[in-house]
Amino acid sequence: MADLIRAYLERVERDPKGLPIKLYPFIRSQPPREQPRTVVIDPRVAFGRPVVFGTAVPTAVLAEQFKAGDLPADLAKEYGANEEAVWDAIRCELDQKAA
Repeated sequence: MADLIRAYLERVERDPKGLPIKLYPFIRSQPPREQPRTVVIDPRVAFGRPVVFGTAVPTAVLAEQFKAGDLPADLAKEYGANEEAVWDAIRCELDQKAA
């Protein structure tokens, strides 16, 4: 149990005072320590909504465009992200089966 809790706490980035500033949610169904940090929740970016790491592109925008028929490869080019991050953004917003 302690290992599981540690894995979750490792997904929280803290400032020098120890206050949480960023959260990297679990997106995939693989073990917690193997999950990439492609989606971030940061209250200083997009009002704390999930975005693709390194961009200010909300995951909800990518998911809506995907549902409208845009391909993840095209979305990655359009928003300057890699395709893996776009897929993770879609998974973050949509049911795992839909993605």
